[in-house]
Amino acid sequence: MESKRVMLLVRILEEKGYLKLNSKEKKDSLISKLSELENKLSFEEFERFENLIFSTLEAVEDEYFELGRLVGEILESE
Repeated sequence: MESKRVMLLVRILEEKGYLKLNSKEKKDSLISKLSELENKLSFEEFERFENLIFSTLEAVEDEYFELGRLVGEILESE
């Protein structure tokens, strides 16, 4: 059974554009796997896992933004 916490995590990831699931089967599979992980971890460990997911995705997003800015500067200088 999926928890509200896992459902909220998946919904937030989708809303922020970090997660694009093309089928109900893929979404259900992800929810199932995250629910299993949540059951195996303590509340604090799963919370750290969630924070790690978001901080990693935000860091990648920031790096892509910086890379785009640098490419723009290089193209302007040529």
